[in-house]
Amino acid sequence: MVSSIRLKSPRLKSYFFAADVAPRRSKIFLTFRPMNWDSVKRDFKRYLQLERNLSENSIDAYLNDVQKLEAYCSFKRVSLESVDTRFLQQFLMFVNEYHISPFTQARLLSGLKTFFSFLQLEYERKDHPAQLLESPRLSRKMPSVLNIQEIDALIAAID
Repeated sequence: MVSSIRLKSPRLKSYFFAADVAPRRSKIFLTFRPMNWDSVKRDFKRYLQLERNLSENSIDAYLNDVQKLEAYCSFKRVSLESVDTRFLQQFLMFVNEYHISPFTQARLLSGLKTFFSFLQLEYERKDHPAQLLESPRLSRKMPSVLNIQEIDALIAAID
């Protein structure tokens, strides 16, 4: 019989384990699985495929956003468990230094929000550091319209 057990100890809050209980013995064998980037990214990809039913291009974009965060975390020597809102703000300011368009920044933030929502659902993360972050304001272009002479010329071309 295999049952999942969740630890409430603050020291082990990022670890999950399955307890194998032998039917005739009273010994419990614990297998710890840390929340590391590779396993989380693999599980996140499955989540996007199976539960969100996203296209391959969307999945690749989301995973690319998570890989950018992973690279920044390794550069700053910060674990996934200790990422907080302030750290994500620093990450977005770092990304902004490369003059990435506001649309790309909004998509990146959307991907990170989805990622941390996933961590709350599947890995029982207590907080959602990306929840309070706002997307950059996106300017909308006014559509170009035809003036009266251009409309008349278009109608005259049909006749």
